[in-house]
Amino acid sequence: MARSGVRNWQDNWKGSDKQSEVKSVSSYYSLRDNGTYFAAGTLQKGVKIVYIDSMTKEHTKAAFKFLTGDEIYYANIDKFVKPGRVGGIDLSPEGFGLDNRTYSSADNYYQEVIKSIGDRWERGGYSGELYDYLFEVMEHARTGSNNFSGIRLQGFPWGSIQSYFGEVAGPVAAIKRGILNSVIPGVSSAKIYMPPSSVALYDYKLIVGTHEYLISAKAGKGVSNQVKPQLVLTAVDSKLSSSLKRTKAYNLLNILANESVIRGAFLGAQLFDDTLNSSALNDAQQKYSVAAKSSTKLDEESIELWKPFISKRSMGSPSSVTYGQLRYQCEKIIQEQSKQGTLNSDLKKIFQEYLEESRVIYVKMSLSTTTGVPTFTSSKGGVELVRSLYLRTSNDQNRSADRIGFQVS
Repeated sequence: MARSGVRNWQDNWKGSDKQSEVKSVSSYYSLRDNGTYFAAGTLQKGVKIVYIDSMTKEHTKAAFKFLTGDEIYYANIDKFVKPGRVGGIDLSPEGFGLDNRTYSSADNYYQEVIKSIGDRWERGGYSGELYDYLFEVMEHARTGSNNFSGIRLQGFPWGSIQSYFGEVAGPVAAIKRGILNSVIPGVSSAKIYMPPSSVALYDYKLIVGTHEYLISAKAGKGVSNQVKPQLVLTAVDSKLSSSLKRTKAYNLLNILANESVIRGAFLGAQLFDDTLNSSALNDAQQKYSVAAKSSTKLDEESIELWKPFISKRSMGSPSSVTYGQLRYQCEKIIQEQSKQGTLNSDLKKIFQEYLEESRVIYVKMSLSTTTGVPTFTSSKGGVELVRSLYLRTSNDQNRSADRIGFQVS
């Protein structure tokens, strides 16, 4: 039975932002300041959207934005094509019937994937060009060789291939190409477990003897490479030392994890900038939240409260500054500070605890849309991730959809 309603939301969407498209004509809504919804328009089939996880509280009012704008709207989650099925093509492990199964070896798994690719093509699941391409991706994952030269690459769903088929091809590359040899002893003889799609922490397991290694198949680029503070703290809070819990890094992560996107930015930046006094922050809380618009400018009373901050950050004339610009400046302060000194060092220690506690290893597939050639890389147990780690915002002055997260690529 096809999953719908709450189960669809929990199994297919929760955990991260996802690009999709409208499945059927339906209404969509905007949110008033008092928490009620009002009709904003009608969704048309095939329109591309981005599901916003951090702002979705229930399946009947899933938060989303159009690819052509930053305004947040709400609609029933069942009106969107499930992730990985954009254009009617499901390129996820579930779509190939690989999920919730254990495979005795990489070769056994590879043969199952190749068989499923062929079966779906015979049923008219996708074009012969895409069939050839998926086959060559698997061959490249297995041997490092490929023959993409005769394949017409135009019009392929590159985002879905990279995000979802990367989960399919990743186990073969991880075992056969040696990218995890220094991380997982005996990986060449590993079994593969593909979990149900509802599992959020990892995408597959590599099993060597009695040891299980969790693998996350992060895409090569984009917001999906962020790990949110609430996920990290949930995993490690009880494991952190008392000294780490007394650091500014821990305090900052608690703010970002537990406050709203907007309030978290202001309170987090206050840890580093003494011009962000309580009067200024109270002003933002009252007038930014009431206005609910990033483009709202400061009134005369507010300008006086914010002048020191605006001057220090060289934001120009106070009369032209908006609350969205103030919030984004605060996010940039957090981002800048997270790259420096003791704060950066402590953030790395906390994230290393997360890697060790969750035992997640990152294996990524990146793609060239010009040549079609995939590249597989690993975090080698998190060493590279922690070496270059910092906190990054994916918002701008007109967008406040995402919490600041750990940049892991």
